Amino acid sequence: MNHASSGPNTSFFPGRSPVGGDHSPRWFPSVARWLWWGLAIRLILAPLTSMEADVSVWWNVVHHTTQGVGLYDIRLFSYPPVYGYWLQLVGGVLHLLGGGAGALGTSFATGASATAATYGTVMPTVLGALVFKIPMILADVGTGWTLWRIALRLGASEDVARRSFAWWFLNPVVVWVGSVHGQIDSLAAFGIALTVLALLSEQWVLAGAALSFGVAVKLSPIFLAPMVVGYLLAPSRRRSARVWGGVVGGALASALLFVGPELSGRMLSGVLSRTAQVGPVGGLEWTGIARSLPVLSGVYTRIAHHFVSATRVSNWLQIIAALGGGVATWRRPSPSRLLATSGVVMAVIVSVNLVANPEFTLWFLPFVALVAGGVWSSPRSACVATGLMAGGVLIFYGSLFAPAYYFGVLGAWTGYPGPASVASESAFLARGGAHFFLWPAANWMRLDLVASVLVTLGTVLVVREFLRIDSRAVDVVGSSRPVSRRMGVLVVGVSVALVTLGWVAPKLVSTPTPTLVTTSATPSSVTIHTTPSAGTVVSVFRVDPSRSVSRVVFFSDPTYPYVSSDAGTILGTEQQVASSFAQSHVSTPVSLVDARTLTSLLPHLSTRALLVDLTGVVPTSVVDSRVLQQWIRAGGRLVFGGYLPGVYASGSAPELGIQQVRQAAGHPAWPILPRGLTSGYYPHESWATRVSPWARALNIFYPEVMFGVRESRLRHLGGVSYGNSNGTDATLAWVPVGRGGLLVVAGSDLGEYEVDLGVALTRLVATNALAAQGLPHSTSATSGTVTLAVPAGSSPLEIVVTDANRPLWVWARTVSSLGVAS
Repeated sequence: MNHASSGPNTSFFPGRSPVGGDHSPRWFPSVARWLWWGLAIRLILAPLTSMEADVSVWWNVVHHTTQGVGLYDIRLFSYPPVYGYWLQLVGGVLHLLGGGAGALGTSFATGASATAATYGTVMPTVLGALVFKIPMILADVGTGWTLWRIALRLGASEDVARRSFAWWFLNPVVVWVGSVHGQIDSLAAFGIALTVLALLSEQWVLAGAALSFGVAVKLSPIFLAPMVVGYLLAPSRRRSARVWGGVVGGALASALLFVGPELSGRMLSGVLSRTAQVGPVGGLEWTGIARSLPVLSGVYTRIAHHFVSATRVSNWLQIIAALGGGVATWRRPSPSRLLATSGVVMAVIVSVNLVANPEFTLWFLPFVALVAGGVWSSPRSACVATGLMAGGVLIFYGSLFAPAYYFGVLGAWTGYPGPASVASESAFLARGGAHFFLWPAANWMRLDLVASVLVTLGTVLVVREFLRIDSRAVDVVGSSRPVSRRMGVLVVGVSVALVTLGWVAPKLVSTPTPTLVTTSATPSSVTIHTTPSAGTVVSVFRVDPSRSVSRVVFFSDPTYPYVSSDAGTILGTEQQVASSFAQSHVSTPVSLVDARTLTSLLPHLSTRALLVDLTGVVPTSVVDSRVLQQWIRAGGRLVFGGYLPGVYASGSAPELGIQQVRQAAGHPAWPILPRGLTSGYYPHESWATRVSPWARALNIFYPEVMFGVRESRLRHLGGVSYGNSNGTDATLAWVPVGRGGLLVVAGSDLGEYEVDLGVALTRLVATNALAAQGLPHSTSATSGTVTLAVPAGSSPLEIVVTDANRPLWVWARTVSSLGVAS
């Protein structure tokens, strides 16, 4: 057996043929028929479909780029930066052409229309849905090209290489994830496949650069690194400075290009906070089975209640799998072992993930396509496995949302399918239609369970095939045509242009500089000149400067259970506030503390500080010491949220459940929060529709989901709503306690609205609203010059300008007299 990286162009297996020299088949003529079919399918689906949860993020990045906001300046984009450069490039081009993000989509106020209530807050246009997915479509083509090249490199025939391309490019999962869902895993898969091809082709610089590129798209390709190292430890390579220098140099140069421009604390915090999200457990693979199968419900419940520990175990299993793959490749650093081990490791990474999202399967599907294409002996099992996984993934998508939901773009612009179709399908699924239609009463036939079983079976089958590769493979590595120098220059040039233009785009955007000039004043009114805008609001209110917030402290501690929250949400909101402070030129420091630090800090914490606890948990040690209560009564202010505000525990999950029931009945577990303040559970989601005076003054919108704060009780307690209201329930409510008080954050799903909450907290601090005396006087500034009545009182005035369309635009000034100031 030949373990070297090059060898004779002969083969011991059918379906292999000599390759190399001038007689190597050319890619485009070889795959043209399958390529055109795959592109046609994608170009039909891409403009008409979307999944709002992800596409809304892409649209918002473009929207903020047209306003001069950087990729990580506002916490919307929580991925490494490569795809973000594309979005910023699109935003920069739109701005240069005099347009805006409206050309790519429409943003709706939450719950403001049937479209928003059905699909979400952003509906892309046909152009937008296509533009967002162009990189994914190109990446699918690129991955297919690399698989074709890998097959030939391994000595396979042109027919086998063509089939390998087709098993990837026409795979329904690949098509759906990139061209319907709009997720970026296709780019990560391209990085993985290109890394393997470069290693087999002995293009060491490209190998390191491709691996870095993959990690700069999503962090998952980093698990391929141990196999790369193991492969380089072959006797013929381990002492070669050229080999190691090429891989390391390529990786560093690629990292400098793709990550360097955005490398900052904001980027690292945003990306790492995503990996810290540990709340939800489920998806596909075994966690989906445990969640749906009654006999395993106890296992799932135990994992869900101990998700912090379970996530740590999952992370260690992934690390161990990657290191084990590296050792296996090191022991036999051959092409077949590299491919087989890489496929096994990436499949294990997906399988042990507590949240095995369907798009994650793209991380190992390139290796599956090679097996299904017939690179190694009989591909029958791999073909069956591919079919099982494709069926399972599509069924899962169908059970996750109504099938018509994904065609929202088509419905929004043609009228079919309309919101009514989505609503009827959703209702069918909600009342039991998620069960297979022939057995509507059988829980073991739920669609999500069927999907998880199919994907798990498919994964087991492909892992079995990967493990069999070594026993039947003969490593015959052909000399297929290397990547031409011209193509290399083109790729480098395009990459540099993408990164440069994408990074520079927000900085070239000419945004209006907010102005605030007091042109005239009397004891009863003040005239203010500011930058005119349809979304601009000018407000005036009295403040007590001694109550201005001097410090913001976030509490987060994985030792305690997070109640409908997670470490990623806390860190994300903290990062959002810190970034917004920097953009708004607010010098107030922001920090993050755990339970032990908080306990030692509270006795000495200034009452001008703002303590933020979004975990839904106040540690027993803090409550029992009574220091927190004393600090609040002395003037401290606590922002509290996370499911039903008022729940605290350091005990078991059943104790939390009992306290949640008591809280829903108006009996909070924490006596400081008055009884009857929080509302109970609503049968359906409800959204804030009535704007409170403060919400209007500060352009705050924080959506309420299922839970709220009763305004009648709030007024009785002398409190005030800082956010929007739904009927008689507030979303952000201030409750006075002694000289201090609590800002209660209502809503059951903080993770979805951390940007809204971060912006709301920024505006409350930046404008001195938490030091206000009385209600604000506000008006729109569409003309640029407004006159406002001066609130009664003798304390200083705070004059504030905010823009609903620019969440980072907050302009405030304090004037101590009514004299004219500029």
